[in-house]
Amino acid sequence: MYKSSMHKGHRTRVREKYLQNGLKSFNNHEIVELLLFYGIPRKDTNELAHKLVERFGDISNIMDAPLEELVEMNVPEKAIFFLKFLPQLSKKYLDDLNDDASKKYDKDVFMKKIGRLLSESKSSQTLLILHDPRKKELFCGKISDGWVGSSPKMIQKIVSLCIKYDAFSFSIARRHDNGVAYPTKTELEDIKILRTQAGKADVFFNDFFIFSDQEFFSLMNDPAASSCFK
Repeated sequence: MYKSSMHKGHRTRVREKYLQNGLKSFNNHEIVELLLFYGIPRKDTNELAHKLVERFGDISNIMDAPLEELVEMNVPEKAIFFLKFLPQLSKKYLDDLNDDASKKYDKDVFMKKIGRLLSESKSSQTLLILHDPRKKELFCGKISDGWVGSSPKMIQKIVSLCIKYDAFSFSIARRHDNGVAYPTKTELEDIKILRTQAGKADVFFNDFFIFSDQEFFSLMNDPAASSCFK
């Protein structure tokens, strides 16, 4: 019982160390130990991590090691699976990250997605969409159950999410159940405040979208409405 509790506390400390500093503060055996946590539950992985580093030299060699050699070193099956799976997952991540085609902004696809999300909602929620400099979507989620407003708390929430996702700009989207896809005076005033205040934190406003059953509105594509920002 004592050992189990001690190992659990150690694992928590290692995870917290990673969350606070990333891998830059880890030695190779500590990185391997952290990886083994997810294949070897409730057991000390420090000794095995040291043996693997001593035997194979570095992390890439451990992950590329022949299955039979890992088995001979008493690495459990689940841990072997994880060590073999991770490099392929990393390759997939890098392929997606460097896929220029997937980063191109397709407005039609984007608008269909936002419209579907809002139509599926049972409330008049407001969505926040975060973009990179090429307008690729980085985040899309509910920011408010009703209209977003322009309170300092909401502005801070938007700015904080932009910083978290390293976003270049943001858009706001909502549904009008009255069937009129056009902003109210209050909405325009709030959007203007959001744009100005977020801009002070180098977070740029991209657009305000409104959907109804039959119509769609884009603030930046409407000369009359967007003139209030000039």
